[in-house]
Amino acid sequence: MAMKASASHILVKTEGEAYIILKQLREGSRFEKLAEEKSLCPSRKKGGDLGWFASCLLYTSPSPRDS
Repeated sequence: MAMKASASHILVKTEGEAYIILKQLREGSRFEKLAEEKSLCPSRKKGGDLGWFASCLLYTSPSPRDS
C-alpha cells in the first residue's frame, strides 16, 4: 500500500517575499490566510492546499541553507 501525503504551498516571485511570509508564520499567522492573500498559484483559493499524493510523487527541494 502506497503511503500518502498532503501538500500545501504559497507561491511567490521572490525569496524576499518568501522570508517575509515565513516570519509571519513563525509569529503565528495562519498559513491558509497567508496563502489566500499572497500566493500567485490558483491553489490560493483553497488556502494553498494541493491535495493528497502518493508520497513517492512529492519532491522536496533542499533549502539553500542546507547546502
